[in-house]
Amino acid sequence: MRQDQCPVIGSLWHRRRSGHDWAALVLLLCLGWSGVLLYPPAPVQAQVGTIYYVDKDRPDDSGDGLTWATAKRNLQTALALASAGAEIWVADGTYYPDEGTGQTNDNRASTFALKDGVAIYGGFAGTETLLSERDVAANVATLSGDIDGIPADNTDNAYHVVTSNGNATTALLDGFTITGGNANGSNPQDRGGGIYAFTSSQAQFANLTISSNTATFGGGVYNDGSSPQLHQR
Repeated sequence: MRQDQCPVIGSLWHRRRSGHDWAALVLLLCLGWSGVLLYPPAPVQAQVGTIYYVDKDRPDDSGDGLTWATAKRNLQTALALASAGAEIWVADGTYYPDEGTGQTNDNRASTFALKDGVAIYGGFAGTETLLSERDVAANVATLSGDIDGIPADNTDNAYHVVTSNGNATTALLDGFTITGGNANGSNPQDRGGGIYAFTSSQAQFANLTISSNTATFGGGVYNDGSSPQLHQR
């Protein structure tokens, strides 16, 4: 069983995007059992659609999700609503993939599945009106696979906290801690406890801390025939 293991790994690739050449350096740094992802600036995505707000301090998902005051409680509920062009702003707190619209409690197959054209941002206090006002370090938004709520026992944790299935570069996850995934099942549930990217995924990931995930292969991140883009904004 691997738990976000080292050594330091680096790779460099070059892509052409919107007529401009740019290079992305992918660097995985591990300290003990923790991994922190640090990358060069990503292209800025234009805001063109609805913003959905998520705040764990809300009592339930009855709000329309269109303001902080009427935010959804669960990220999965906002994801179910979001279509291409939407953004999801997530306040500090811990969010579980088995909670919200379409989910079953304690289902290990539950995962936060990225969507094309949807940008998911963490790091908000729950009062901001501009994306630039968020503070990822101060307002930690955590995506956790510890769906049974027993930190000392990961036996029943989600196989993959986050998945990206064939997503284009318009799928973005930015500003989260990803923890508690345990990919100890059969293929493909034996790889990518934190993030599992597959089917030629090119999703974008930025400002992520990936720690304390386990798997037979790739405790933190497993790229299965994929080339996701990782950045620090």
